[in-house]
Amino acid sequence: MALYWRDDAARAEAERIADAAIGAIGFCCAARFPRGVVLTEAATSVVAMADGAGVVIGELFARGSARRIDRLDTAAARAIAADSAVLINDYWGEYVALLASRDDPQVLRDPSGACACYTLGDQGVAVIMSDVAIATTLGLIDGAINWLVLAQWLAHPGIRTEATCLVRVDEILPGTAWSFAAESRFRRTVWTPWSFAAPDRQFADRKEAVDALRKTALLATKACAAQSTSALLEMSGGLDSSIVAACLRNADVPITCVSLWAPDPGADERRYAQAVADHIKAPIHFVRLAAEDVDLAAISPIRKPRPVDHPLKRAADLALEREGLDRNVDSFFSGSGGDFVLGYLTSSAPAADALLARGPGVAFWKAVADVAALHDCSVWKVAALAARKAKRRGAGGTSAERPFLSDAVRARDAPPHPWLDAPRLHWPGKREQIDSLIRCQGIREERDRRRIAPLRMPMLTQPMVEACLRVPSWMAVTGGRNRAVARDAFADDLPSKILQRRTKGNFTAFNAALFARHRGALREMLLDGRLTAQGLLDRSALAAYFSTDRPLADTAYTAVLDLAAAELWTHGWR
Repeated sequence: MALYWRDDAARAEAERIADAAIGAIGFCCAARFPRGVVLTEAATSVVAMADGAGVVIGELFARGSARRIDRLDTAAARAIAADSAVLINDYWGEYVALLASRDDPQVLRDPSGACACYTLGDQGVAVIMSDVAIATTLGLIDGAINWLVLAQWLAHPGIRTEATCLVRVDEILPGTAWSFAAESRFRRTVWTPWSFAAPDRQFADRKEAVDALRKTALLATKACAAQSTSALLEMSGGLDSSIVAACLRNADVPITCVSLWAPDPGADERRYAQAVADHIKAPIHFVRLAAEDVDLAAISPIRKPRPVDHPLKRAADLALEREGLDRNVDSFFSGSGGDFVLGYLTSSAPAADALLARGPGVAFWKAVADVAALHDCSVWKVAALAARKAKRRGAGGTSAERPFLSDAVRARDAPPHPWLDAPRLHWPGKREQIDSLIRCQGIREERDRRRIAPLRMPMLTQPMVEACLRVPSWMAVTGGRNRAVARDAFADDLPSKILQRRTKGNFTAFNAALFARHRGALREMLLDGRLTAQGLLDRSALAAYFSTDRPLADTAYTAVLDLAAAELWTHGWR
């Protein structure tokens, strides 16, 4: 938690809040500035900047290195004070930087968004915190829900903007710097994915892309594991978690793999997970998830400023949390985010990108053939779709249909996000990749196992994201394989069963069983709940869906579970 005061008149209020936080939360003072104070838990990593220029809360590494930075010397501190972008350009990590200038105090959040960062201001005092529960404990907010923002979140889930679903609570977005010098806060986008997704930044040579991705994944994982002596890896048996497993083995970190499974074919990936564990010579434990073991009423939602929970995710997180406690691990690792980063595209975009980059020649038709092989369709269909997509590249992506929302909510436009501001001549595949990257920014916030030990996601680190953004999308589908560059980068480190795998696990049947088991409770919860009372849901459509006795032939029940999670979230706030 950090407090900046605008003038001496507000200092007394800031000091009062700080004293209350020290007493109620157990914080200690990590730094004092001319116009601010920083409070942290005792175990929190703090990187001091020379000459009192500020502090970096979290972990910091030199760019291109896994070497951890413990202190920023005078030269580095002065450069960062002059331009906070220096911190992002010359370093990387999981951090929030608090700069101490009397005339221009700033907060900078790293591009990965690994460290949560929310802010609220009142009576000349700006409050910055990693957890909004701090604000409620100290009485700084009353927990009132911003129903308009919640409506927008339901219509366009995953697009995180500054506005949260709580009144007076804003989020400082990843890669953004906020200045608290003036009456109105000044925001600046310091890092944007388009700097690396630009056509002139793309790898021209495929071998160069393969080598860069491998080197970066190894470096990022090694840095994330530097302080770990006992890691638990969430092993799905998919490509992403398998690559993290290979990188951890290379980093010589003792790991235990845990694989969650459910008793239906789509959610049982044990044979793949076992193959990876055997390959890296690591123990693996299998944990069964069953719908009958999930009690919706007993799963308390994570108290965050947005409804980021889901019954399945919560049940999985609790299971991994228990495994971590039983094994006394000091870190959790996950391959989450890999699909979004490594270029798992399910459209004709790779061929459209090749058309824009190379014209209607050999490279384009090779990309068309690769996309056609990947999706098992005709080259003529892919070529036509790619040409249409290339022509319409100025158009933004469309959100998936969200059933059971009211007409007014479904009509809401997508909220503005700085990363959606694409250059005029962007490539459609990069637009889709960045759109996915935006939607996975909140993945860490869904995992409450972080209260047990740090959660590491190497795929979402700044170096990894930047390297993957430079891989042309058509390279990622070479040979009709998704994430082909990543497969080739770790071809010598993974079993052939993983490298050749084309299917993905899913918990669709699990969600269907969850819906069927709790159908009555879900019906009551949504038809007579707060979302319906606020006019956010189509009550008639929901009632019709619940009243049918037909077997579940669609996946609309997943939308019901999402809405139930949002409804439960509202019960934790005013």
